Amino acid sequence: RSVEQMMDKDVETKRFTDALSRMVWQTFSMNPVPQFVKPLIDIYANKNPFTSAPIESAGMERLTKQERKTDSTSPIAIALGGVSNAMSQVTGESTELSPIQIDYMIRAYMGWLGGTIAASTTQAIRPFNDGVYPSMDYTKTLALGFVEKLPTAQSTYMTDFYQNNVKIQQAYADMRHFAELQQSEKVLEILKEKRSEIAMSKFYDKTAKNLANIRQRIQMISNPAYKGMTSEQKEEEIKRLKQIMSMAAKQAEDARKQLKNQPAP
Repeated sequence: RSVEQMMDKDVETKRFTDALSRMVWQTFSMNPVPQFVKPLIDIYANKNPFTSAPIESAGMERLTKQERKTDSTSPIAIALGGVSNAMSQVTGESTELSPIQIDYMIRAYMGWLGGTIAASTTQAIRPFNDGVYPSMDYTKTLALGFVEKLPTAQSTYMTDFYQNNVKIQQAYADMRHFAELQQSEKVLEILKEKRSEIAMSKFYDKTAKNLANIRQRIQMISNPAYKGMTSEQKEEEIKRLKQIMSMAAKQAEDARKQLKNQPAP
């Protein structure tokens, strides 16, 4: 990150400060939050502190809790998501957990054992399901949740996009709110302070919807019931689609930085 900060003029300082903060509070174990409640706080904040990526990606809020899963979500988390949905009928909707959140908590609370359980259930159900699965990532399987990959350059673009999209949509919503109240002075103040965010709101919203559509395509291909492709073809197609997502996120981020660096009119 230090070399990146010195060599790449387009990299924002925030990425370096986030990496430094992560090193101090996570790597050096200086986080004062007890481990028992920390995963719950991560779920509430929707952020994986190790990778800085969202636990549930943007766009999933439109789905019901039970449908918030990816091609890598373990079967046991999906099953427990159904149990959580049933229990929420009694305890309230706010207590329901999605399969993605349950997968995160299994690994956060149970460490290596949790990763082993999740990986084992994935492998255990394969012989009983008809269809074709994408080729396995054996590095991830053998690690059994004990090793987690840091974000690549591609996934870093995705993380930056989703984090900035939240701020951009909030700025646009603030402006619309005061416009509906006919408070023109407040609208002009927001436009002056957050002109670049508001200018990018429609572009980011359109990109987020495109990413959600591609993610649905990935889930469809990952489903063993999806026929017409071999395991290797499924793996390659999923990689290609994820690369398209990364390129779309990078395009949006590059446009945002360029507009941000332009002098105000």
